[in-house]
Amino acid sequence: LGIFSYLLTLLLWRPWKSVFLDIGCINQEDASAKTQGILSMGGILKQSRTMLVLWDVTWVQRLWCIFEFAAFLKSRGSTMAKTPLIRPILFGACALTIFGFTCMVMFVMIFLFSLGFRAALLPSVGAIFFFILYPAAVTFRDYFWSMDTLAEQLRNFCIANSKCHCCSTGHPDRSVPCDREIVLRCIRRWFGSEKTFEDTVRALLPSLFAEQLGRFGFPYWLLLVATCPML
Repeated sequence: LGIFSYLLTLLLWRPWKSVFLDIGCINQEDASAKTQGILSMGGILKQSRTMLVLWDVTWVQRLWCIFEFAAFLKSRGSTMAKTPLIRPILFGACALTIFGFTCMVMFVMIFLFSLGFRAALLPSVGAIFFFILYPAAVTFRDYFWSMDTLAEQLRNFCIANSKCHCCSTGHPDRSVPCDREIVLRCIRRWFGSEKTFEDTVRALLPSLFAEQLGRFGFPYWLLLVATCPML
């Protein structure tokens, strides 16, 4: 009953909150409306209660992500460091791996114990460890590798290395203004210069990620959620 309730909550429960998703809320077809949407980003984010960062290894390199974080950082000032919520997308795979493993071990132990095969408990659990350990190790290796990559990216952060979709495609439609030019203009206006923005990111982001992701990368609260059926 506990696992059934856990899965129902995981799959069916949805929080009723209003969210702003740039690609869905900013007009991507009309050039004038898109420009106005980008220029209004600071005001939009200033009215937001928080920011959810879905992080992967490409996040630091994406111009839109840097721009939105810059706007949110500027609107919050000194209180910014505790406001954004950072969730690596690989958390899902890691949490599901832990959840699946704990459920499998629990079901095998209950099944063998109910049949009276107590002597087979240890070999069976050992076999599960053997077949689950490798994919679990691969999943966590990818996660911690991505954390190492993040630390390296933050130490060497440079806005000039950030990528923009319109620039990557070679600006096929010349009538559409370049996102990079608009974004950099906003950053210079809010921070004074690109260098000031880069220094701010290097100073604030490492402590912010360390605080929210935990000392060892995978947060303790998420470990408890994933192993809840076993508890």
